[in-house]
Formats: sequence, C-alpha cells, structure tokens
Amino acid sequence: VRVGLRVNWAIPIERGWVVCNFIGALFMVPCVALLAPLKVQSLGLSAAWLGGCEAGMSLGLLVGSLGPAAWWARAHGRFGARVGGAALTGLALALAGFTGDARVLVACFAVVGVCAATTTLVGKTHRMLARPLAYRARMSAAAIMTIQVSQTLGPAIAGIALTHWSVRVVYVVFGLLSAASALGFFLVPGFRAFMALEHAEVDGWYGKRYPGAFEALRGA
Repeated sequence: VRVGLRVNWAIPIERGWVVCNFIGALFMVPCVALLAPLKVQSLGLSAAWLGGCEAGMSLGLLVGSLGPAAWWARAHGRFGARVGGAALTGLALALAGFTGDARVLVACFAVVGVCAATTTLVGKTHRMLARPLAYRARMSAAAIMTIQVSQTLGPAIAGIALTHWSVRVVYVVFGLLSAASALGFFLVPGFRAFMALEHAEVDGWYGKRYPGAFEALRGA
C-alpha cells in the first residue's frame, strides 16, 4: 500500500483520479447506505420500499452493464461517459433526497445503478492497462484503500450533519456535492486525452509517460 500510494501520487492522472473518486465516494456512499433508510422512514413508508430502492439499484447495475454503459461511451467518448455518469449519479441522489414520491425514489436508485455501471466499467480497463504489470496490484490496493477511508468518513460526516439539519436537506446537499465532484475530472491534467486512447496505445502507458515515478521504487 505504501509503494502504491507513492506511485499513485507521483502520476498526475492517477493522483487526480484517486482524489476525485475519494471526494465522490465521500458524499455518494452515505446517500446509498445511511440516508436511504432514513429517507424511507421520514416519508412514513414501509421497509418494502427500501427493498425496492435496493432492487432498483441492482437492476440498474445489471441493465447498465449489459449495454447502456458501452453505448454511452461510444456516443460521448469514455471521458464524457465517465464524467457524465458520475455527475448524473449525484443529481439522481439529490432528487431522491428531495422527492416525496416513493415511486420517484425507486426510479432514482435505478438511475444510480445504471450510472454506477457506467462509471465502474468505463475507463477501468484503461486504468489497469496503463499501470506497469509489476505495480498493478500495489497501485490498485492503494486506490481501494483510499475509497475505504472515504466510505468510513462519509457516513460519519453525514451523521454529524443530521444533528443540525433534516434528512431531506442533508440528502440533497450530499447528492449535489457528489455530482459536483465529477467536475474535478476536468482539472486532472491529461485525463481527457488519456481516456481517448485505444487499449493498444494505453498498455503500459504510465511507465512510458512517467518513468521517474517507478525508477526509485525498483525492487521494492
């Protein structure tokens, strides 16, 4: 993990990717894990509607992975699909927090599922191929660890916010902040051009583009 963190931080694209994912998960995860049951409860709905939200998101993930994610990437490019998927996820969650209609709530989670399939699948192959083979496990471990930290901090921040504001307010704000985090990808140097490369071009790209990030860690 230590080596992975050092390498990830030394590569601008990877550093920006990790930071954007960290911030996005910080606000997205509480909307799905903590705030969803509180939202259902605040509307006076039965637990069956919470199950409906979870089923809607799972169905969205399945449907998204079967075609829409690939179509989105072809229609708008990998960069557009990755950023658009992350932004739409946040907006759907904000609507879930705002609505008082149970059917709209379930529909929002279905949209989140489709978007999650897109953000997970689009760019993942690029990211893995770009990492030198000897560092893939270490760089992946470091990236996963940062997400786990984010998933721990997010609910804690949401819990503190709930002591001051209503579920609806906190939910909407967290959804909008999650959507706003997607804009960070516009600030990541070279990210758009990187996502436009073909798979054959991106294989081992980090090692070729940023050899200095790995030289000091040879043999680690």
